[in-house]
Amino acid sequence: SLDLTGLLPSPREIDEFVREYGSAKPQAKEAVYGQLVDRLLASAHYGERQARHWLDLARYADSNGYTIDGKRSIWPWRDWVIAAFNRDLPFDQFTIEQLAGDLLPNPKRDQLVATGFQRNTSFNEEGGTNPEQFRVERTVDRTNTAGAVWLGLTVGCAQCHNHKYDPISQKEYYQLYAFFNSTDEPKLPLPTPAQAAKLKELNAELAEAKKQPLPKPKSADEIAKLLADLEKETNGGWQIIYPKTVMAEQGAVCDVLDDRSVLAKGPVGPSETYTIHGVAPETGILTAIRLEALTHQSLPKNGPGRASNGNFVLSQIVFETDGVPHRFKKAIADHSQKNYDVNDAIKGDLKKGWAVNANDPKAQNVDRTAIFFLKTAHPVREGQAFVFTLRHSEVPKGYALGRFRIAVTFATERVLDLPLPAQSIVFMDPAKRSTKDMTSLQQALEKVPTTSQRVTKLQKEIKDLEAQIETTLILKPTAKPRPTNIQKRGDFLDLGDVVEPGSFAMLGDIQVKDHFPNRLDLAKWLVSPEHPI
Repeated sequence: SLDLTGLLPSPREIDEFVREYGSAKPQAKEAVYGQLVDRLLASAHYGERQARHWLDLARYADSNGYTIDGKRSIWPWRDWVIAAFNRDLPFDQFTIEQLAGDLLPNPKRDQLVATGFQRNTSFNEEGGTNPEQFRVERTVDRTNTAGAVWLGLTVGCAQCHNHKYDPISQKEYYQLYAFFNSTDEPKLPLPTPAQAAKLKELNAELAEAKKQPLPKPKSADEIAKLLADLEKETNGGWQIIYPKTVMAEQGAVCDVLDDRSVLAKGPVGPSETYTIHGVAPETGILTAIRLEALTHQSLPKNGPGRASNGNFVLSQIVFETDGVPHRFKKAIADHSQKNYDVNDAIKGDLKKGWAVNANDPKAQNVDRTAIFFLKTAHPVREGQAFVFTLRHSEVPKGYALGRFRIAVTFATERVLDLPLPAQSIVFMDPAKRSTKDMTSLQQALEKVPTTSQRVTKLQKEIKDLEAQIETTLILKPTAKPRPTNIQKRGDFLDLGDVVEPGSFAMLGDIQVKDHFPNRLDLAKWLVSPEHPI
């Protein structure tokens, strides 16, 4: 039981076997033992036990390695290996599908999943790295693993020079490397039947929506009327909340400045939480919360966050009245860092959130604004107690807001849906609007949409659904083959002669016609009965 499933037999199973084996006639004892073996081989746990050895050979991991070690989804390949053992997939097919399932004629989804064997490389996500360097390192890893697993040879010794102990030249090493050099590394979506059906339905609706004519440009009179209507719907604009008390859970000291912003100083907790108490400025129907992340000379690189680079990661904003939290339906911001969208701050995942770093140095360490729309507009009375909670990310640690200010509004959603620069002009006193402001506002209001609201809504629904679909890492050929050069001393920047895919002289040629051998030819050659090893 331990050998075949890795699990101890239950007392009941032991008792049954001892009883049957002990009472069997001598000539029948072997059959009783055979039935036990058959039952264990038929167990789903058999594949789990045997797959462990293959997962070791494949360098299986659920994270990318290196310092960031971010998570990845490749468990569908792990499950494919387990299933392959349980259905007794022949070893030649087991090999071919993992090395070249994508090159089979009309490959099935499972055959594409099988190529995940080659995606179990470490993957460097650090900033400032050379993408080509680490693509080469992943290709080297695939080459060395194929040599170790299917040839039992330390071929990696020949990456930098001729092998010292086996008859493998450096040129031959790069001939094997060439099989893996012309590959791409996509993700394969694995929708459930229900998700696939819904995706098909949404895409059909999107195609139909794109055929609908777009609205015509607005006339000058229409723009003037629209602006007049919007001004009536501002309902007092943004009203800054005075923080009566501010508490920090992890030791920060929070001061309220003259402009009603809050400045944090002192210890920086790993995942700080601020709780701010205020009151409703007047009676009305509350529609949205505004959070300004503001710079200050006391913060690292002027902030607006307390991390060493002046950034922050806001994982959750909570707004409560009378002890009842109100849900947000969406958020917008004047800038969100890649993979740290402002909408992540309303999902409650403390490992994600809104951050504001930017590639352009001029866009770093500047004031930023986010607006959070209440799911349901909420009536409040003047002086009613407000509680705001700002929770920051657990990963990375120490990324708290340094200076911030909170405001609320009773404006309509039509006003709040305007781009933030245009929105601020609508809220502005008409007497203070400059000619430049009016030109900018007019351009925002008269801009003809490139897509209809229906198209935009469907595109968002499709994007949201795709984000829920599980994926796995696979390998596919590049559209155009990459040339492969010998790398002098294994240096990807110092290239020598061009080589073509091929085997080692001591093992004989890979016989193909009409094309250079590819990974499928390599896989078939490795499991060929004529192969010398």
